Amino acid sequence: MGSTRMPCENQRISRGMEQAHRRIVSTIRLVAPFFDDFDLEPAGPNKKDVILNWRDRDYPDQIFGPHQLSDGTLRAMCLVTLLLQAEDELPELIIVDEPELGLHPYALNLVASLFKKASHHTQVLISTQSRSFLDTAFLQRAEISIHQTRQPGKDALQSAPSRTSPPCPGGRPPRRGRAARAERDHLRSPDLP
Repeated sequence: MGSTRMPCENQRISRGMEQAHRRIVSTIRLVAPFFDDFDLEPAGPNKKDVILNWRDRDYPDQIFGPHQLSDGTLRAMCLVTLLLQAEDELPELIIVDEPELGLHPYALNLVASLFKKASHHTQVLISTQSRSFLDTAFLQRAEISIHQTRQPGKDALQSAPSRTSPPCPGGRPPRRGRAARAERDHLRSPDLP
């Protein structure tokens, strides 16, 4: 969901789904404690445009715009709004490219947990180059598919067969350090059947 569509989604959610709206606002406050709530009044000549305005807890009489948020905070707001919609309102497929960009490590863990929760109700496809995102405790190795996209000695990008690593015994988080690197190198090997 792009930031241009988010205000309309938030307005729809705040009108008809108060519980989802409260959940979204309280989760955003975990990432941005200064955030009070959205101010989603229609604007423009036909009152059809909705702008992502918001209020600060310390300045409740003042309305702020999206340009007054950091990229990471704005991205976190968009992802939280997308992933915390009512389960029956989620799209059939969510595709997000590099959701970790600009996110504080705490927000990264929060967003990863929201992706996991949403994946129980809809198909989720995430593209990332972030080891930190893949290593979050909320993503199990059985849920991660590693794709090799560049063949040694070739300029063109090619798809390689996907390999999914085995499930974690006892639901433990992925290995770290030398063991994790060895396992990743093994899974990325082009010689795998």
